[in-house]
Amino acid sequence: MSMISDINVNADFRETSPKDESELSDEVAELKLQLEIQKMQAEIDELRAGIDDTKNNTQMRKDLADKTFSFMEKFTIFSALIFWLYIASFLQNGKEIPESVMITFITTTLATVIGLMVIILKGMFGSK
Repeated sequence: MSMISDINVNADFRETSPKDESELSDEVAELKLQLEIQKMQAEIDELRAGIDDTKNNTQMRKDLADKTFSFMEKFTIFSALIFWLYIASFLQNGKEIPESVMITFITTTLATVIGLMVIILKGMFGSK
């Protein structure tokens, strides 16, 4: 006869009940839901880390701005003191204050203050 009849085919076809399929479907849906929850939690954690970085960055900028302003105040007071001492020494000796010295001193002091502020503010907030 033919070869096909000589081969013994053993197949174990187990039928699944609708209940088993429903349970598997529920398990798959639950696993998908857990995976989605984990992805969302990871996104939330990443956003929170970004918010913390932004808060820290803002606080550091505020501290730097406060320190810069304090330095500028002290620098201006010191410059004014030197300027008034210079003027007082001329007035005490009865000499006329050289106009070129006053103009140069005021201009350089103002340029220094403005220049430092521009450099620091550009460094803090960037230029776009």
